[in-house]
Amino acid sequence: MTFSQNFEGQVTYKTTMENPNPEMFTDSVFKERILKPVFGEQGFMLQKYFYKGNRFMSETSTGLENGFELYSPEKKKIYAWREDSKEAVVRKTNEHPEMDAFIEFIETEEIDSILNIPCKKILLKSKMGTAELWYNSEYLKVNPIDYSEFKLDHKNLIFQKYGCLPFRIRMGKLNIEVIDFESMEIANEKFELPEFESEIEQ
Repeated sequence: MTFSQNFEGQVTYKTTMENPNPEMFTDSVFKERILKPVFGEQGFMLQKYFYKGNRFMSETSTGLENGFELYSPEKKKIYAWREDSKEAVVRKTNEHPEMDAFIEFIETEEIDSILNIPCKKILLKSKMGTAELWYNSEYLKVNPIDYSEFKLDHKNLIFQKYGCLPFRIRMGKLNIEVIDFESMEIANEKFELPEFESEIEQ
């Protein structure tokens, strides 16, 4: 896998959540009481990711606020902050909680079309549950070496096994899906870390 094959550009994911308990509350109550306080009137979240080599950052928008997330491979950390804020929440990427340790990947025969691209479904089983991932290794390619130490969310294992970004991730009633992507050259300045007045380690 060479650098020229790897994806450089932007990918937009849409996060939605289904009503986990329709017997307890109707969809309209779920939307008003659960979704609206988190996602505002729009009822979903958009994350526009920018990828280049071993770097990525995202611009996040809900109906309530906008924010940013940036991965620093040098510091092995992800920084997240709200628009117009000088305070960042910081997570280490070279470790993953032992309580959610990886168990195995399970291949399936299921294929779904996402943006007219056939995507295979696999299961990622960990101590805390099972996530469903859809991917097509001909698209959104990532060099696993660039993320070999990115253990958070099992990213290093996913990239090592499949060599690409997922088109869809489903965990319970939460669905994260690519709605748009475009190959383009991204300026290095996009990945410059701002100066923060305070950092909160998570």
